[in-house]
Amino acid sequence: MKLTGITNHAKQRISERSTLNLYEIVDIINAQRFEILGSKPGINKTHLLIYSIPDNAWFVLVRDSLNGDVLTLLTAAYHVRLFGKISDLQKKRSRYIATHGLNENNEINKKISLFLGYVDVSGKSKTKRIWRGHYEDFQFSCEAFLHSSELQQIMNALRTGKKSCAHAELPDNIETCSYLKVMFSDNDNMIIDL
Repeated sequence: MKLTGITNHAKQRISERSTLNLYEIVDIINAQRFEILGSKPGINKTHLLIYSIPDNAWFVLVRDSLNGDVLTLLTAAYHVRLFGKISDLQKKRSRYIATHGLNENNEINKKISLFLGYVDVSGKSKTKRIWRGHYEDFQFSCEAFLHSSELQQIMNALRTGKKSCAHAELPDNIETCSYLKVMFSDNDNMIIDL
């Protein structure tokens, strides 16, 4: 674990503005659970958007690009006033990283899978994955996926008995479609009756 310095000014601002303690801030930095907002050439400061789960709020860590020290902690609203907008996608991404973490390559690795429950022409009940997509493509939102044109087209194809769909790999031997199981993660899924 590399050492992360925190200036006295930053310690004071962290204690004033957040319930996170210094060890949690260091853990966030070392685990790279932040979204880089950017830096300006020649200033040697990098702005990192973090999401604090206990505060249910976003903050911006300002870090020295040369030595890695945390210089201050800003509220998201204060950062917007001083430096400009933080996009909704940046907020969603930083919240997702805070709650789910990153894979070993420091990338978001969450996929959405659709499984079709159906009865084949021989009368056997079967389940098959018919579609897989990246969570990031739907702005890190289960709701966005559930209202997406991709899902609607797949459901329409299944409900009307079409044997093919541009967005999904449908089995050839479907007699009756029963349900779609939408898996956002191992313990976050839902069933859609067809």
